[in-house]
Amino acid sequence: MANQSTNERPPEYDQPIEGGLSELTGTKELVGYLPGTSVRIWYTHLEESFSTHWHNALEILVGENGYYESIINDITYHVRAGEILLIPPGMTHTLTPKDNCNGFVYLLNLDILEAIQSSASVMPILTQPIYITETNNPKLHALAHTLLRQMREKYFSDDEMLELLFYSYFLNLVAEIGRYYSASVQSDLHLRLDKRKEYVNKFNEIINYINKNYTEDLTLEGVSKEFGFSKYHFSRLFKQYTQFTFCDYLMYQRVKSAEYNLAQANMSITEIAFQSGFSSLSTFSRVFRNQKNCTPSEYRELYSNKHKRAHKSSQ
Repeated sequence: MANQSTNERPPEYDQPIEGGLSELTGTKELVGYLPGTSVRIWYTHLEESFSTHWHNALEILVGENGYYESIINDITYHVRAGEILLIPPGMTHTLTPKDNCNGFVYLLNLDILEAIQSSASVMPILTQPIYITETNNPKLHALAHTLLRQMREKYFSDDEMLELLFYSYFLNLVAEIGRYYSASVQSDLHLRLDKRKEYVNKFNEIINYINKNYTEDLTLEGVSKEFGFSKYHFSRLFKQYTQFTFCDYLMYQRVKSAEYNLAQANMSITEIAFQSGFSSLSTFSRVFRNQKNCTPSEYRELYSNKHKRAHKSSQ
């Protein structure tokens, strides 16, 4: 692919609506979505680096020229022309364009998936980086590339339904990723086809059960018995299907619940800790910091300051 100037942006990639710039406080980025939506796509044409940061949006990098260098959990990814990298919400990472880099950065809110029951088995997959290339998975790469192109075509248009259409393509992408990872796990387990379908249905049911009951005193022993597995067999399958240990996934769901409540002003942090299923404030603070790289109080302050600035600017 021929190099192009990094200081010029093609006019077709101008933002459809002005406004909604992101804000960085410490390492926490408050994503500035396209006003009135929960999505944003940037065409990168300047070699501007972003040091360690995180945000609540899913980030998708699509290389067009040169390459993006991103460090996630001490692993360095080089996203070259045509390659795709999904960076999960809440995961600290860097982003450095290299070699006259051009490409696209997608940012989108995943709340829409929460209301879709069949997405339960896919959500855990989206908590880990996903690197898609023509070499490591030709079929998924081709499908993902087509869907991401359709997403940005709608985004950089004057279609009044752009967010709805954007998410329709994204949901298709999520389904394809889910199919690929589910098939990989089932293949590794050497299961018969009928047993594969049984396990997929069973673990969708288990994930939905945890998502609905995470505030209760759930234990590995109790949940494995509830669904007819031995403790050892359940632990092994749960890890393979979700990429999480049982305990880590339970903590992930509790922190996600706490995030929403911390953005509200009508509950104390202690109340939020217990309502989210934590047995003590100290455990809540420790787990929250480990996952979000800030304390619950700092997280609340970030959102409080953002809302104050938004209110002031509207007056």
